[in-house]
Amino acid sequence: MIKNLGKAVSILARQEAASHFAFEDLAAFHAPSECYPIVERGERRRARLARRHAEAVAGAPLRVIAKEARKRGSMTIFSGDPKWERAVGKAYTELVGG
Repeated sequence: MIKNLGKAVSILARQEAASHFAFEDLAAFHAPSECYPIVERGERRRARLARRHAEAVAGAPLRVIAKEARKRGSMTIFSGDPKWERAVGKAYTELVGG
């Protein structure tokens, strides 16, 4: 049993929403193609930090968090699962202030 599973999943969803937001922001400002690898490198770093934070909060590695989320909430994280997409969408809405 993982403690704080919901908090760990929300940390991961918030990070994925922030990643979507960063790339949409680049597209909206018509940034040159040289900017995408720079932003992608930063997003990989932030994803790694979010993963570590989620692991620390849950007290378990990411694969165990994903397994427990599938078992308890029937949600597959980092996929096209509708429940995961709703969690990311909610985090995105909170991020943009809508």
